[in-house]
Parts: sequence; C-alpha cells; structure tokens
Amino acid sequence: MWNWFRIKGKKYTDLSSLDFVRSSSHKGAVLMDVRTLGEYRSGHLKGAKHVDFFDATFRAHLDKLPRDKTYYVYCRSGNRSAKACKLMSEMGFDKVNNLSGGVMGLV
Repeated sequence: MWNWFRIKGKKYTDLSSLDFVRSSSHKGAVLMDVRTLGEYRSGHLKGAKHVDFFDATFRAHLDKLPRDKTYYVYCRSGNRSAKACKLMSEMGFDKVNNLSGGVMGLV
C-alpha cells in the first residue's frame, strides 16, 4: 500500500513489494539497484541500473541523473535504498520511491 504519510524530513514514498513491482514497470520509470556489485551479480530485477550505495562515486553518479524521472530504488532489506531515497530527495529529485523491506520482502 502507498505510504503517503510524510515523516519529518521524509520526501520519498515507501512502497510495498506489490505496489513497487506494479509501479516500476510503467514506461519512463527508472529502476535502481543500490546493492553491492556482488549482490547485483547474484541476481537483480530486470532492467535495473546498478549504482552501489557504498561506492565513493555514488553521489556524483546521482548528480548526473535527470531530476524529472520517476525512480524506484531497492536494496536487500530496504535500509540502503531508504538512505539513497532520502539523499536523492535532498538533491532535488521529486519522484523517488523505496521498496519497503527490500528484495527480501518481494512476494
């Protein structure tokens, strides 16, 4: 279910696995995997771009992304992706969505 409730300073949306999968499949959506390269290589969602949250160039990579796209960000448990979404929203990205519970919670 969509989580429209905004926690203080929170400017992104947490999505359930079902809503994440449904929403991220629309044309123009950008699916972003922020896990490590090893995690990404072990299996990832089809069409996902890999941007390692722990890489020193993570923020620089985000700087190069268009702000007008809708981003769907995921990791293993939802922790790194939530941090990535928070950073993205602080950088001026308006449409950022986090997979709540990460890929471990996919149904």
